[in-house]
Amino acid sequence: MLQVKNSSIYFTTSIITAFLSFITLPIYTKFLNPTDYGIITLFLLFANVSSGFLSIGLHKATFRYYFKYKSDLNYFKKINSSNIIYLLMIYLLSAIVIYFTSNLISEKMFNKIISPELIQLSFFSGFFQYFFIYFSNLLNAEEKAIKFAFFSLLKPFLDIIITMYLIFYSSLSYLAKIYGHFFSQMITVLILLILYSKLIEIKFYPKVFKSSLKFSLPQIPQNILGFAHQSFDKLLLTNYSTLSSLTHYSFGANFAMPIKMIMDAFSRSWNPSFLLNAEKNNGNFDDIESPFYYMISLIFFFGLALSFFSEELVILLTEESFHFSKYIVPGYIFYYLLGSIAYLSLSQIMYAEKMSYTIPIAVVNVLSNVSLNILLIPIYGSIGAVISLFTSALVVGVTQFYFGQKSMYLRINKIKLVTFLIIYCVFLIVLYALLLNEISFIFKIILKLTSIFIYLYLLIALKYLDPKINFFQRAK
Repeated sequence: MLQVKNSSIYFTTSIITAFLSFITLPIYTKFLNPTDYGIITLFLLFANVSSGFLSIGLHKATFRYYFKYKSDLNYFKKINSSNIIYLLMIYLLSAIVIYFTSNLISEKMFNKIISPELIQLSFFSGFFQYFFIYFSNLLNAEEKAIKFAFFSLLKPFLDIIITMYLIFYSSLSYLAKIYGHFFSQMITVLILLILYSKLIEIKFYPKVFKSSLKFSLPQIPQNILGFAHQSFDKLLLTNYSTLSSLTHYSFGANFAMPIKMIMDAFSRSWNPSFLLNAEKNNGNFDDIESPFYYMISLIFFFGLALSFFSEELVILLTEESFHFSKYIVPGYIFYYLLGSIAYLSLSQIMYAEKMSYTIPIAVVNVLSNVSLNILLIPIYGSIGAVISLFTSALVVGVTQFYFGQKSMYLRINKIKLVTFLIIYCVFLIVLYALLLNEISFIFKIILKLTSIFIYLYLLIALKYLDPKINFFQRAK
């Protein structure tokens, strides 16, 4: 089955990408200190926020309308071309604004920690990053898993090669990582642009673009609130703590990234399959619950396993100045895991084209996260930030579930879902108890392995992870 093959390719790609990230950490942390990583974090932050805000989520419109006009690629070409031309124009105009305001941004937002020149480079980095996401979504929609894997691996390979060269032969520190990131993105996007040239023409269709705009406009408030949420904790850490604290927080995210990659691998098969079946059956599913629980059970199991052994990974792969990150990783993983539950809700909302429902979800997200950050970060630093992160994610998850069901009702047992989360939280408490207590290494490893096997047993015994279920089964 195509979905099985594609998912295995996505999964393998995620594993290789995570492996590359881990094996380079000992080298990077040897030559870069926590302050360097803090600068890199702020560089990436501005890139992601600026590019995401300007894009108004047009890549989602392109993804959605690919399935709607799959049988009429000439019309889809008009949609795709109009979206890309709009993005190029809006980024060009914004680049001019950034050029003249970079000094102000450096001073007011980042306390001059990153220079105006880096602000400008960060903006263009975000531009290339967004178009990488845009074209990757198209590869995903077309179910071209091998090409997707190639480009997903090309970017980190180029990043590593360029960064290592600049570290060893040009004696650069954080700039080596920034330049490696920037040029690897640029090269990859230019190749993708050539690949998709057949689906692009240099012509803008205002009437066609209206459909994309109609789909994306409700996401603008969500994008504004979402990027406020994404940046607020890091800016608060920058202003009320130290760059080292920001680095520990960011490293927690980096060590949790393999779970995000695994989640993405599943979602790249789940989302197209869900939308195709929804279109085929007019939104009717006989049994969506079983494959859904199968998917999130696997994701949560991998998440728990990585959480339990994140302490050993942090100590093994980084210098001592980075070891405090071991307390951040499990909380950040839990935050990502909670996001996997939203895959169902967001697919429901996207199918129903009720993107306006993402606005109240974003409002709840920002209000809960910002208020918790203001309360906890000045007192607890990076620990407060990660507590705020997964606590607000729980609140948002409930909101997403409500609006997902309102958009497209599916038979989901709420008590079963709550029980699933409670079980994971119990094991998370056990993990933090082990982290905070100094016990013998061998005994701690035995306890961790035992806990993981008990968790797996519970998933199978309670039929969350049912071996008889085919995750990729199509709804009849």
